[in-house]
Amino acid sequence: MNSTRRPMRLSGAAALVAIALAACGGGGGGGGTQFPVIVLPPAGSGSPPPVTNPPAVDPLAKARMPDYPDVVGEYVQIEGGAQPTDPSVLQTPKEFNAATFLRVRSALDGETPRAANAVMVVMPGFSSTPGHWMYLAAQLVQKANEKKGGCVNGTALVDCRLEVWIVQRRGAHLADTLGARNALVDRNPSAAVSYYFGKSVMGSDGRTTLDGQGKFPVASPKTLVGAVDSTWRPLLQSDLSFMADWGFETYARDVEKMIALVKQESGSKNVFLAGHSQGGSFTSVFAGRLGTDGLRGQQNLAGIVMLDGGGYGTLTSPTPTQVATLKTAIDDLRSGARAVYTDATGANSASGPAVGAREMASLRYTTEDQKAESLFPPRQAGMLTTTAFPGTAADTGNAFLGAIRLSQVARAGMGFDTSPTTAPTTPPAPLAVNLQDSLIVSLGESLGLLDFRPVAGTEADCDILPSGKCVPRISQIDATKVYGWIEAGGGSSIPAATKVGVGKASQFLRGYSWTTNRTNIQPIAYNFRTSGQRTVDAREIVTANWYPSERYEAEMSFVGAGPTFVFDHKGIHIDVDKSVVNVPLYYAHQGPASPTNPSVFPLVTDYTNIGSAGTVQSAEAAARSRVDPVVSSQYYKHTDFVSADDSLAGTPGAAAPGQPGVSLVANTLVDWVFARTGSKLAAVPSPKELGVVNTR
Repeated sequence: MNSTRRPMRLSGAAALVAIALAACGGGGGGGGTQFPVIVLPPAGSGSPPPVTNPPAVDPLAKARMPDYPDVVGEYVQIEGGAQPTDPSVLQTPKEFNAATFLRVRSALDGETPRAANAVMVVMPGFSSTPGHWMYLAAQLVQKANEKKGGCVNGTALVDCRLEVWIVQRRGAHLADTLGARNALVDRNPSAAVSYYFGKSVMGSDGRTTLDGQGKFPVASPKTLVGAVDSTWRPLLQSDLSFMADWGFETYARDVEKMIALVKQESGSKNVFLAGHSQGGSFTSVFAGRLGTDGLRGQQNLAGIVMLDGGGYGTLTSPTPTQVATLKTAIDDLRSGARAVYTDATGANSASGPAVGAREMASLRYTTEDQKAESLFPPRQAGMLTTTAFPGTAADTGNAFLGAIRLSQVARAGMGFDTSPTTAPTTPPAPLAVNLQDSLIVSLGESLGLLDFRPVAGTEADCDILPSGKCVPRISQIDATKVYGWIEAGGGSSIPAATKVGVGKASQFLRGYSWTTNRTNIQPIAYNFRTSGQRTVDAREIVTANWYPSERYEAEMSFVGAGPTFVFDHKGIHIDVDKSVVNVPLYYAHQGPASPTNPSVFPLVTDYTNIGSAGTVQSAEAAARSRVDPVVSSQYYKHTDFVSADDSLAGTPGAAAPGQPGVSLVANTLVDWVFARTGSKLAAVPSPKELGVVNTR
């Protein structure tokens, strides 16, 4: 064949198409933007005008992570761990004996994930959901994607692949997410409120937006359930008696099932177990737990990751009194004398089915403008207490929070920032006091500041605390204004001397409102003991823990307290020995590294310990993946470890990990993981093998 190219003559129409494609960058091979295919009729045929074929549908479009289009999330459910057969154990119905996780993986592989260098199985913290981990997981996967030819498979160099599997609490299996789903499908945020609480709830306490739209009441959601124009009703304690046996071992067996999905080659370890807060405790305990295969957990792991939680413990074992207390608690849970799930009480005041339903309803509105006025208050009534605000200050603070108009992003910041109104000044400004409840002070993150100035002439309208600080009154609010938010994190306009923060409220909001359309979860029809026939549609990711297990919370305070824990009681057997743990450890936390025990576990010789005063590494760890000793967690609050902004990473002159805009964990953990993976890749299941499909 003659290889000489001859100029192609085009008809007028075809020439115009070619010029248009060339101008748009079309017509090239392989990469770049794909354009519709233009089908031209034969010249002079008298055929209809050209037909434009629709572009190919991206099956992963609704599963791509916010800000990380090369990362995809799929909500996966597998069969849970086998239950003990002892007659004392309350058996979970097979329909709900499931292990669920958000699988975060590279979107570059489409429907067929490549074998992984590493899979990180993650346990979230106290009352947490995958939303807390979503941004960190996406950051980790993306940074792995960028390592072209940076990993090994045997002796060959390959592109790196990291997957992050975030465990969902079992209470989410019972969450009815149909209302939130309808709101997404119909693009009607109010549909979620109508489903869970009824349209009549909006404005029922007289609160309205600037445009007259009714707001969600400042009240405990529990008091708002059951309106005649609502559809949803929460399940009852008596419906869920089987939750009495959802303890530490239940989750440990679930994690075993997840790890078993990763097909590691003989002699090559590719699975890491990670946890934040209470999840960090789970991680450290699992490493020393005697599993159903007769091995300690660490023997199936390439390493463990603890983020502001976990440790060796200080007690040899619980006292006989403590053991007796746990046994009594388990007996009471099984008999029904004690509630099996926490319903917005005590330290778990932000959990329970009604709280979960309110959060799902509110987050559906984030599909609209984040600067628009929020229809939902930042807290429910009474969350500021007289203990923190003596005298009349608590009532004043609660009234102020119920009256101020907030943008959607400001509501997110006010909801989870540890000090959303604290900006130190001398003398104290009206919002130098921290209008935050104690739980969020302990568990929250640093997201920014409320953009608030009192109305001129009202600067002194406040209750004065014994400290001299001023709790603002309603009179300081401009009733015609929607107050916004000043972001922390990278590029913040907040002076460092005022408040250094590593998170962003807008990112927090996107993480909590995001949900994937790719799942294998199907609605379940079940005849509950008290509520009767109900259909549970749990296909959407929940943003609050609907049915928190009392049993799990009770046991975690025991199993994590010391290096050893052996417990036997009516079908329950737990055997933990952390003194044998000798597996690579990555530990990042708020306090300084211990000068006498930076390894945390006595036998660990490969440890990386990042604290507020800098990083301490063993010689073995530094030789594998060195972290600059100046890298620290000095700006990090509790949840910042998994939710920090990473918007400045990789930019010219980017700061060190841990500085605002450069995630501490995301920019140190990826190299740490890949330096400790096995030399052979691990096969991971395809979405098809797991039954994952597009559901909307």
